[in-house]
Amino acid sequence: CNLGVIYQKQGKYNLALSEYQKAEKLNPASVTTKNNLGLLYFEQKNYKSAIETYNNVLLIDPKNTNAWIQKGRCFKAVNLSDKAEESYTNALKYEPTNTDAQTYLAELYAETMSANEVIEKGTETKKKKRVKAIMYFFAILVMIPSIITAVNVIRESAFNSSAVKYVNSIQTNDFFREQIGR
Repeated sequence: CNLGVIYQKQGKYNLALSEYQKAEKLNPASVTTKNNLGLLYFEQKNYKSAIETYNNVLLIDPKNTNAWIQKGRCFKAVNLSDKAEESYTNALKYEPTNTDAQTYLAELYAETMSANEVIEKGTETKKKKRVKAIMYFFAILVMIPSIITAVNVIRESAFNSSAVKYVNSIQTNDFFREQIGR
């Protein structure tokens, strides 16, 4: 499997595939091998095979956050936003602080909704599903280039004070720093 990863990083996809297939024969239940194989398919833009591979991972380990995230990325790549959202949300169900899942979900919301829709959804959701409501906050940050402006929008939209504290705390997230040019 390690040789497959090396080949994959070198862009030698056929050799990587061969190594992953060998590794799967030796250990058919290896989640690591299947995750690596799924990423290989994703890099080749073979999203159908990647999704099937991640489904196989989830049959073995239904709480595998990486498989949920990568499956979401595949769905997003083929414009299946609802399925991407479901996948990212599942990842966050099992690992609520996963910054990759948070970032991908926020990006998805930012790309598929207006700021007003995000605020409305976040306000509706905050009482039921705290993690999902926080992702709406993230989406606002993606949409609005200034954290100060974003925090003011959140404050004015009836989000509670813990949400504002959370938004203030994510200023260290690399993705969001890149979005706001800091």
